[in-house]
Amino acid sequence: MANADGGDIVYGIAEDNGAADALVPITAEGADSAKRRLGQVLAGVEPRINGLQLQEVAIAAGGYALVIRVPASFDGPHRFGSRFVARTGTHIMDLTYDQLRSAFGRRASIETSVKAFIAERREMINQGQTRADLRGEPATMVHLVPLSSFTGRGGLNLQQMESDFLTLRFSDWGGAGFSRNLDGVLVAPGGDRCVTYVQAFRNGAFECVRYARAINVPDGKKWIWAGGVTAYIREAFQKLIAAAKNQGATGPAVFAVSLHRVGGFTWMVSDAYNMQHAAVADRPELHLPDVLLENVEDVPDCDVVLRPLLDVLWQCFDVERCREYNASGKWTPR
Repeated sequence: MANADGGDIVYGIAEDNGAADALVPITAEGADSAKRRLGQVLAGVEPRINGLQLQEVAIAAGGYALVIRVPASFDGPHRFGSRFVARTGTHIMDLTYDQLRSAFGRRASIETSVKAFIAERREMINQGQTRADLRGEPATMVHLVPLSSFTGRGGLNLQQMESDFLTLRFSDWGGAGFSRNLDGVLVAPGGDRCVTYVQAFRNGAFECVRYARAINVPDGKKWIWAGGVTAYIREAFQKLIAAAKNQGATGPAVFAVSLHRVGGFTWMVSDAYNMQHAAVADRPELHLPDVLLENVEDVPDCDVVLRPLLDVLWQCFDVERCREYNASGKWTPR
């Protein structure tokens, strides 16, 4: 299944001609023991399958059924013993030479498609072709792209996204509404000028954009509030991960951050700091290193993932580290 489209294996159900027939609860072995035993068998799969889930389901009449949820894998092809096999419907077959050749290059091909998608969206914001009315000003752009978005297995549930759109409203928005478009569902605050939005794409990818220039600053200075941009990226990560989970996304995902048109702008840390340090980027476009999340369903604490990335962001402006974290790595916004 991992070499195909994934699926569930259920122990505790009798079959008739390849189809489920009747419950036959497991009673001879405890659930914990059965899961340990199956786990030892699964350890023989090479490479290991990420995201496997084993769950017992109690049966009212006694005993239990055991469900193994197998994700479609991006780390394959997988083999057990000396065989590379795949399940299609009720049939199990050895992979052909052409299928094996395709499987070995599959993940690299998908990751190339993800990078091309992000690059295209970044070029669109530079050309003023996104929903945000930025008028040539600096912007922060954030993407979360599950690899499944480019396999034909992903896809946005538009009705669910429309029902859940308020989960994509950022904490400093006064309100929010959604609209449908060619790309999918767009969520944005009200107002005549759109300077921030979240786009949920039909393929299951997500994009956030926000105006980055500091407003209400003396003498029209070219400042970017360091704390504000940092907090926005952190909140975007949390919201997009939650949205992807709600949409049923599984497997690896790419989290990407870029800042646009920041040349000549000061990264405003504090009055005291910036009186002594220029804190200016050495280029107009900042494309931070992509973060590869191995399983969007099981993401560790956001600050474990984000702190190294945000350190890089601050270092782009010649600041030694992200100062929204204390020395022990705890998020302590100033």
